[in-house]
Amino acid sequence: MTSGEREILRDKLARITTEKDAAGTPAASQFESPYRFYRLWDNAERNWPAAVSALIIILLALGGGGVALAAQRALPGDRLYAVKVSVIEPVTGAFRGTGEALAVWQASLVSTRLSEVETLASEGKLNDEKRTRIEGLLDKHTAAFSQARGHVEKNESPEKARDVSETLKASMAIIERPEDPPL
Repeated sequence: MTSGEREILRDKLARITTEKDAAGTPAASQFESPYRFYRLWDNAERNWPAAVSALIIILLALGGGGVALAAQRALPGDRLYAVKVSVIEPVTGAFRGTGEALAVWQASLVSTRLSEVETLASEGKLNDEKRTRIEGLLDKHTAAFSQARGHVEKNESPEKARDVSETLKASMAIIERPEDPPL
């Protein structure tokens, strides 16, 4: 490259870096950076509401995921059991939609409640209050199962409805063992 060509390039570069657009920003920054998110943290003094909002969202996502994971193992009487049965399970069920997937989900909830009874009984922690709570949830789940099964039978096929019923029967087989306490 000749010295004249270098001089022309230097002039163009100087013009680009010193020119400003109508908003007063340098012309060189008119292009969006792929690292725009990181710029948010560099300008935290000026963009503090956005920075705080982003930080809160990140903390809620991480914290909420941890609570949801811990609540999956909760038993009646545990602090997170209410979160499990009142928030996590209904939200998960909502993503199942309607029909066969929802009926299978309700059958799995029946199985979960029965496993909870079994665990509490084996640990000697099953009292009348916990038994009543689980019985109420079992009634709720079996009613929801019946409704979902009816939807499957009406809108999908009787064969699928029978398959779904077999899923529930397999879950209920747990309760028929003689060593389990009666519900």
